[in-house]
Amino acid sequence: MTLDIVARRYQTVWDDFVVQSHHLYHTQLEIDSVNASDTCESIALNFARYIGYNGFAYGESSVDTGITEQQAYDAWITEFNKQQKLVKDQLEANGIKLISQSVFDGIVLLNWATGKIFYVDAVEGQYNLLSHLKAKAYDTVADMIKRSDINNEKCIKAATVLRLADYGKTKNRSWMRTNGIYNMRDQNEKNLLTDSELRKARYAYYAETLKFLPFTPEGVKRDISNNYTRSLIRQTFTYSGTTTFTLNKTPSMTPVEKLQVIVNGDIIQHLYDFTVSGTTLTITKTLQTDDLIETIVKI
Repeated sequence: MTLDIVARRYQTVWDDFVVQSHHLYHTQLEIDSVNASDTCESIALNFARYIGYNGFAYGESSVDTGITEQQAYDAWITEFNKQQKLVKDQLEANGIKLISQSVFDGIVLLNWATGKIFYVDAVEGQYNLLSHLKAKAYDTVADMIKRSDINNEKCIKAATVLRLADYGKTKNRSWMRTNGIYNMRDQNEKNLLTDSELRKARYAYYAETLKFLPFTPEGVKRDISNNYTRSLIRQTFTYSGTTTFTLNKTPSMTPVEKLQVIVNGDIIQHLYDFTVSGTTLTITKTLQTDDLIETIVKI
């Protein structure tokens, strides 16, 4: 049954709550210029946890090997950006040309949690959000989203972001990575992993820490080390006057630095001795002609 109103018993008196940012909630932006905020992205990422051994990691990967947090995030952000573009395209196609940041973020989070943009499935029926979005009846939109019987807690969060610009607090990727590493070690020591999960956990744990999970057989250690070494992207340059070099892959430098730069056998330091933007490496350290520069990009 399609529903266009929310029964009074399910309504929230939103005016009883404080809008956390009037700018984010009230300021209307051209739909073409709007993208999900960094905080929205963080909330969506927090809908899951990094798991290096289940083949899915943050939920958007599909691999048969262990996976690092960086690899997991790369797969996740690709899908997230694809989905937020879908939201923007659908809003624009349905005549919504202006929207505030918090409302856009809320709809992005709704879609991320349920796979739907204009409809919310509830026990009492299916709510249609579109006409209320067009009318900027955001109390009703938020009430409808809160009624979702798909990932209800996540949808409640989407509703509070939309109506109150209340983004709350989230865990950052550094915490996610550390938690994922601890989880692999904990599950291993409790002997709770299947053979397939253990194989993946051993590799992911080593790729993150350069240490082996306890109880890893020596023969398996050699295989893990060899496989990890093959995953590294190595390049060699010789200084001949230019201090900029092009890498074969864009390295991430957060939450951990994935690029190592070595000059004549000595490791040099990010920011102090070099910077990187995209695939462009710039060495600020003084170099001499024919100095040997080696780079290693890690997974």
